[in-house]
Amino acid sequence: MEAFNICKTLFGRTSMAASARELVYEIFGKRFPGTMINDNTKLANMGIDDGITKQEICSLINGEKWRDVELPMGALSGCSTIKDITAVVEKAAGEE
Repeated sequence: MEAFNICKTLFGRTSMAASARELVYEIFGKRFPGTMINDNTKLANMGIDDGITKQEICSLINGEKWRDVELPMGALSGCSTIKDITAVVEKAAGEE
């Protein structure tokens, strides 16, 4: 935990996720605590079915400052599953 706090302080990062998938799961774990998700979970089933709610998820991802990923507004507009969001983050991070 101490290393996490030091890293957050020095680099402004709040996530220590090793992959885009871990980051996305971490975000959803914080936003929807106790909700079981998998790669095929439909966003609409979680109430994420419009531009505003998708932009909220986008803002949460950007707020983590993970690998300097900064998703533009509307980046998640074509996403319908958790896997789709992961793919967008992977592409932004150059992991694809």
